[in-house]
Amino acid sequence: MQELMRQAFLLAAREEFDLAVDDRLLNAARALEQPDGLVFKSTTQLESVSPRSVTHYLYQRDAGKLKEVWAYDELRGSYTNEPIDHAGEFSRADAVALLKAAGFSQRVPKYREQSVVPASVRQLLDQMDVVSQFSAVRQIHTEIAAEGESPELLGALSRGYANLGSLSEVHWSPAHQVFKARGLLYAERMAWRTSNSPAAVCHRFYARTLAGLHKFAHQELEASSRRWTKEQAAEMPGWVDVVEAFVKYDAPALKAATEEGDHVSLARYLNVLTRDGSRSKTYVMEACELLR
Repeated sequence: MQELMRQAFLLAAREEFDLAVDDRLLNAARALEQPDGLVFKSTTQLESVSPRSVTHYLYQRDAGKLKEVWAYDELRGSYTNEPIDHAGEFSRADAVALLKAAGFSQRVPKYREQSVVPASVRQLLDQMDVVSQFSAVRQIHTEIAAEGESPELLGALSRGYANLGSLSEVHWSPAHQVFKARGLLYAERMAWRTSNSPAAVCHRFYARTLAGLHKFAHQELEASSRRWTKEQAAEMPGWVDVVEAFVKYDAPALKAATEEGDHVSLARYLNVLTRDGSRSKTYVMEACELLR
């Protein structure tokens, strides 16, 4: 989860200061070429028993040398939602303060209370392949840069990165950690912008589930949905039922969603994940055939 803090810092630089960001996990060669700038690193101290210590560092690169300008120690215990909540707050407060202290001028991002996600993006998000998801998040970033943030765009960005993170898990690369962290953080940003609206809770549920935090994601959804009105519950996105069936290992419901509905591609992908550990090749291939 330490990738969360690194991505939180980069998100602050990108969204709050409009700075060019080089992510070493996605473009290491280019990042190493930069003669100056800020570098964010994290190290983990493993102990024989929980908790473990994680130290985050911020360095100023000057003529090829690194000078420490900030360090923060935190203890990590069990695998919970707490690190995600903390990273979201860090991206909006401490990271902004650090960048200001380094001499950068904050650019207050434009924000719209409501917008419409382009139909082309919605279509791409419903296609569970890396190319479609990558194209979707690029289009959303372009839209945000031109017109400003909105809850709908932040939610779509969260889903796109969450999808990328899950789809790229099998790649020989740490990039999936970047995408999962971004999916989690943009869902947090949506929750912050909307005072944890029902739509934001649903997007947090989506991002956390695809990042592998099934138990905690579903607990939050259940706890929050009990407080919703009937009107709010009726506005839940259609994909919530599909993801909830996946989390609950409700095979019949998930199988039904693979046959009809607005989120067939997502349902078929999640259906494969539920069968991935099976010893029966026939059982696994039956789900894989639906992806063709």
